[in-house]
Amino acid sequence: MAEFTDPGDPNALAWCDFERDLTALGRSARTIQSYREACEQLADYAKGADLLTLTKVDVSGFIIEVQRAHSATTAQVRYRSQHRFYAWARGEIAPVGAGEYVDALRASGRPHEANLIGCECYA
Repeated sequence: MAEFTDPGDPNALAWCDFERDLTALGRSARTIQSYREACEQLADYAKGADLLTLTKVDVSGFIIEVQRAHSATTAQVRYRSQHRFYAWARGEIAPVGAGEYVDALRASGRPHEANLIGCECYA
């Protein structure tokens, strides 16, 4: 299975940026894990290709395969996870502004570095 921890992986930097923004937005560890699993599975399906270069046809093909092999609920979770990733990649989900980021840090009660734990690219 693809893992985005290898700096040579074409998806490592995009994933770490996405994960950082999700963390800054206060998304739960389980939500981030679900997004990661969906993106890693798509990368496997695409034979390690850069997720940012895939077409709608590529992603749709993956969702069809998930529908064939898993429950409708699983397919829906994968679709939503990838929809969120690609919306972020297109800039439709703006990164957290400085004010929101500071508020999220204060609410978490953790120092800045704690919000990046688990993202090896920023370790």
